[in-house]
Amino acid sequence: MVGDVEKLVRDYVAAWGTGDPKDLLSVVTDDFVHEDMGEGIVFRGKEEIKAHLEETFEELPDFKGEVKRVFVGEGWAASEGMMMGTETVELPSGEKARKKFAVPTADIYELEGGKIKRHACYYDNATYMRQMGLLPEES
Repeated sequence: MVGDVEKLVRDYVAAWGTGDPKDLLSVVTDDFVHEDMGEGIVFRGKEEIKAHLEETFEELPDFKGEVKRVFVGEGWAASEGMMMGTETVELPSGEKARKKFAVPTADIYELEGGKIKRHACYYDNATYMRQMGLLPEES
């Protein structure tokens, strides 16, 4: 059981970097909810998450997640990891630049019927924005 859930979580995270929404949609329930806690946005159902994935794959073709640890409970799992990629951003100066990011994540998953029903992704958006050059570096 624990090994199956850990594989499910790792497959889900890997699916964010495949470029094909079907990979992720195959491991989530029809009423799946994805909460991006850093941005404060929520996607409900397969159609909304599919549209979000397509946008992500277009804007961040090298986006990927990495799982460092998985913790499993009855009907839930949690993981620690990283999200990484390269994004084109408009800097305060008005110029556009390609910037790499690597931000630690903490993720909570609700499970149902061998699939992921809900995913809440927590990360420090200020760290991401510093790496993008949109906030000053910490002193």
